[in-house]
Amino acid sequence: MVSNSHDVNIYPLMVESGEALSVLIAVEFVVLTAVILLVAPFEAAAPLVPLFLIFLFLLYKYRY
Repeated sequence: MVSNSHDVNIYPLMVESGEALSVLIAVEFVVLTAVILLVAPFEAAAPLVPLFLIFLFLLYKYRY
């Protein structure tokens, strides 16, 4: 028998539940804001744009 006593991470993409929840909330905000920007007048949705861009950039940086 071969012993696997060395430390090998067999789940390299596993994240903590708090981190997964944060990413899920950011994705939800980005998707909902994108829908609002499509259906609402821009003047009504304009306050959401700065946070939309920040979360979109952070999700991009999280992925790569």
